[in-house]
Amino acid sequence: MINIPIILYWILSTLILVTSGMIIYHIWVYYLNRTLAIFTIALFLGVSAFLFLANLAIALKVDWNIFGFLIF
Repeated sequence: MINIPIILYWILSTLILVTSGMIIYHIWVYYLNRTLAIFTIALFLGVSAFLFLANLAIALKVDWNIFGFLIF
């Protein structure tokens, strides 16, 4: 049995990580001050990692078995 909400959650998580990578790239390339760019990237990574890990911890506590969808 394949669970559709879990698949959608992991797709969303992957998109969040890809988007974060794009944001980091643009901060690095378009900032004029490299020291400030490094500080901004570090701040962004810290906050993003905290929010992503909090989301993951909460998602692991959900009883995913209540969604009994089958894909054939």
